[in-house]
Amino acid sequence: MNEIRKRCIAAVGLVLLLITVAACNSLIDANLAVTPFAGGDPETRVLYLGINDATKCGGCSDNEGSWTVTIETGSNPQVYSMQVDSTVSAWQSTGVIVAEDDTLSIHAGGQICYVIGNDGSPGSFCGPDGIAENTSTICYLAPGLPRNSLVARIGTGDPFFVGAVYGSTTAGGEQNYVPPDLSKDYFPLSSGSQWFLRDAKGDWLPTHHASTTILQDIEGTAVIDGVSCYVLKTQMGDKPATYMYLHRTKDAVYEYASGTDTSMTTYSAPIFRYKLPFTQGTSWTYQAGDETVKAKVLFQEMIAISPTGDYPAQMYQSCWKLQIDGNGATDYEWYAPGVGRVKYVTNSINYELVSHKIGGV
Repeated sequence: MNEIRKRCIAAVGLVLLLITVAACNSLIDANLAVTPFAGGDPETRVLYLGINDATKCGGCSDNEGSWTVTIETGSNPQVYSMQVDSTVSAWQSTGVIVAEDDTLSIHAGGQICYVIGNDGSPGSFCGPDGIAENTSTICYLAPGLPRNSLVARIGTGDPFFVGAVYGSTTAGGEQNYVPPDLSKDYFPLSSGSQWFLRDAKGDWLPTHHASTTILQDIEGTAVIDGVSCYVLKTQMGDKPATYMYLHRTKDAVYEYASGTDTSMTTYSAPIFRYKLPFTQGTSWTYQAGDETVKAKVLFQEMIAISPTGDYPAQMYQSCWKLQIDGNGATDYEWYAPGVGRVKYVTNSINYELVSHKIGGV
């Protein structure tokens, strides 16, 4: 009888041990599903990042450096940060789970060296956007996407391009208003758009100097607080690039965040930047830091852009002139239909548009 009792107790103990192990495994799995950068692949919706190099034909042994990446999903307000190592010839797990109906926002910055000389000397550098206008072959981690760029995949899904800024929205996210005809809109915003302005004093010079130019690009969209924003990159002269995250409605343009390659500030309430459509006499105010900025639509006029050695003369009809008072100075901006800003006067510098393109037009 005692022997039978001992065997029963041992059996019960074994069962309890198995239950305890199973419970611990379940707890570990649950933690992996919600903890960023824990590693592993508990589900098929894990986000992976990587450098689009010839990982299948020689690897990344000739690379050096890493990109700093921040990741945000709509289901979790916490922003995750990690380094994507350019020397790793494989997908790098973030540990972040992206649900099927989730929003995803990725920002990356920094430079990596993707070619190192035979003597070990530094070679060619690039940012997360990779090498422009150069798609990869079958040897690369993500064939068909830009070479040496930051790419991603979710689980075992198809790779997609990330670059410096990536944003996706779900059907439940607030989308940007898109005018029915961008070719007639005074504030056209669309991915792929670009505006290049230079100081008008360059008319007297054979070429313009980089310190007196403004290059603006819309580098896709990003999700800020559940709202889709156009990412407007501004390169003013040789200064570091800045980014504005703009959301367009039918009646206004709002700024939700701004920053640089390494840092971004999301506002507790979006800034009311422009009231649309432009109408003579309309005015509005907004806060820019500690300053109160006042803006007013003055009138319409024709703007003539002088020719340079690189660009012909331009004539823009029916341009709206805006006066913007703030930071102890008065600026003026002119907007043309189907183009956007064609002239900008600030700090005694007269910037004029010399080339542009509107994405989708």
